[in-house]
Amino acid sequence: MIPIVILAFLELGGMDGGIANYEPPTVFVMSEPTFYVDIGMEAALYGFYAKGNVRTMMQKDTLGIEFWPVAAWYSFGAGWRNDWLDCGWRHHCDHPIVAYPYYMGLIKWDAGWDEIFARVTLRMSQ
Repeated sequence: MIPIVILAFLELGGMDGGIANYEPPTVFVMSEPTFYVDIGMEAALYGFYAKGNVRTMMQKDTLGIEFWPVAAWYSFGAGWRNDWLDCGWRHHCDHPIVAYPYYMGLIKWDAGWDEIFARVTLRMSQ
């Protein structure tokens, strides 16, 4: 039998802080409490893995009844790990999904970056 492991997760939470766009002509600041939903998955086989997730940020509407999405953060990665070493590649990107403020020029962000990494983990036990 092939020892493939598949993991999935769903995370719900809240964040304090805000998102700001300081580029003229309009300064746009969202400082309401932000809630998020994070959904992800990982598959591993013989130490090799591939994983990905999307975190959608949400804020209350003006009436405080519903939540509407603000941005989506995507992460994808692949690598190899054992008990003490994890090395691989990760890609992260951030995209606004608020239609009205984005097209009116109030939100002007998009972000993306790649990481190549090696992590050494030391465990101490008695």
